Amino acid sequence: MEVEGGEDLLEPNIAKIERDLQGYDDNKLVKRQRNAEGLRDHPVHGASARLILELIAKEHERRVSSARVGRYKASTPEEGVLDAYGYKVGKSGLKDFARRKRLDAIMSEELPLVGSPAHMVEWGSPFSPQRYRKLHRVIQVNISSHKYRDNLEVAVADWEEDLDYLEREWRQRCIAGRL
Repeated sequence: MEVEGGEDLLEPNIAKIERDLQGYDDNKLVKRQRNAEGLRDHPVHGASARLILELIAKEHERRVSSARVGRYKASTPEEGVLDAYGYKVGKSGLKDFARRKRLDAIMSEELPLVGSPAHMVEWGSPFSPQRYRKLHRVIQVNISSHKYRDNLEVAVADWEEDLDYLEREWRQRCIAGRL
């Protein structure tokens, strides 16, 4: 939008939005993206939403590039990869076979976008040592964080069994490169 003298009134707003987006953690950026997606085809706000989506995509690309060279650590998403696969432990959790099927899928499939693209870089590709290490670390952190909490004995036992399964069934495949 231009005014007399050729000054573009939208430019300062775009620069401010870009600065704001850079200051958001990954979870807030993803929420902003979802909100803009919901307005993409709105008759009044659609153009602004599409512009914001372009700026968010640009910010995601910047973060992914930085994450790939170790200069950016993604925020922990509010819902994780295990949640996205329906993996659940404990008294109301899944049986061993069902949990292991989900672990196998996490190890062998392209993952859905969970959290931010920069977070997904941490998971690496299917069958990779990076994917194995990330999944192993997530389960190990769950064990360490919950081991001495009341009423979580079954959940901790499930994680410990699943960690053993992961080490037994996937470590050699991924680390040694045998598929």
